[in-house]
Amino acid sequence: EGKGGVEERTEEEEEKRRRRDKEEHYGRLLKLPQLVSTVLANYVGEASGELSDKQAFRELLRLMGLADALEPRLMRTIVEAVKQHRLRREYKEAAFEAPSGQ
Repeated sequence: EGKGGVEERTEEEEEKRRRRDKEEHYGRLLKLPQLVSTVLANYVGEASGELSDKQAFRELLRLMGLADALEPRLMRTIVEAVKQHRLRREYKEAAFEAPSGQ
């Protein structure tokens, strides 16, 4: 058997490691929208309603100490989370202002 068996195991182990890293990466991305919402609600607070999505995104980057240049998937996830936060806030405001009984 010799060297071939060792190489196969190494390749197999490397593939498992890559798969595990990828699952962990996507697991973190799935948690990001809740993190963004929490940061916007607690640290940016009421001002988040006055900020555009772009301003809220930049404020998040500043609060998290991240550079402007992000991995595209991470940037899209954060932008989507900012939009979801804004839409939830607007929905709550609209539900609060709507006359009860309709």
